[in-house]
Amino acid sequence: MHNHPNKRGNAPLKGQLPQINLRESKHFILVEPQGA
Repeated sequence: MHNHPNKRGNAPLKGQLPQINLRESKHFILVEPQGA
């Protein structure tokens, strides 16, 4: 379990990066038309 701390840290990091971008993108799309 504590043998691949880097792999475990990289896996969630890489997966969170795209997920946050997708979430932010959706938020931007919703805010863009609303704010425009």
